[in-house]
Amino acid sequence: MPEPGPIERVPTPGSSTIEQVSKLLGCRPRDMIKTLIYVADGKPVAVLIRGDREANENKIRRALGAKEVALAEPAVIEQVTGAPVGFAGPVGLKQPIPIWADYDVQYLTNAVTGANEADMHLRGVSVGRDFQPQKFADLRCAADSDPCPRCSGILRLRPCIEVGHVFKLGTKYSVALSANYAGEDETLHPMIMGCYGIGV
Repeated sequence: MPEPGPIERVPTPGSSTIEQVSKLLGCRPRDMIKTLIYVADGKPVAVLIRGDREANENKIRRALGAKEVALAEPAVIEQVTGAPVGFAGPVGLKQPIPIWADYDVQYLTNAVTGANEADMHLRGVSVGRDFQPQKFADLRCAADSDPCPRCSGILRLRPCIEVGHVFKLGTKYSVALSANYAGEDETLHPMIMGCYGIGV
């Protein structure tokens, strides 16, 4: 792991995406920290993902123990960060909000992040020195060549098509629709429903 260097403010006019900034600054997306502002049960939270990864909202919801999680609206992002969408970063947030980071982020030093200012990014940001996440967790989507967490295997993703699916609906709809059947004891019971489909 390289030694942390000084933080440098770098202008990035009109560049707000990982692809645009990495091309402008000549860095790899994997050396960048993507800062996403979510609203979890009505409260904003910052979620940090390595630049070459995608956030998994189901994992985020479970990690936070929240019932509802959604990306924040642009107005909320600007209120929390002081910057428009695409320039958020974990250093110098305008409002003190919880910061959660994916496991991959904890190993980053001298990373590039948003500067919480329009058309500006920071280079040389290091976890632990410049900011400290509240918690690290598995918050990203799995990707091809990821290591298996239980063995020495490697994940391989392959294109496929759905040929069919089956899932249990239970009695949710049968109770609502009074879809009952008479049992052997001649009393009514809600039908247990399922859904069966064939991909065409």
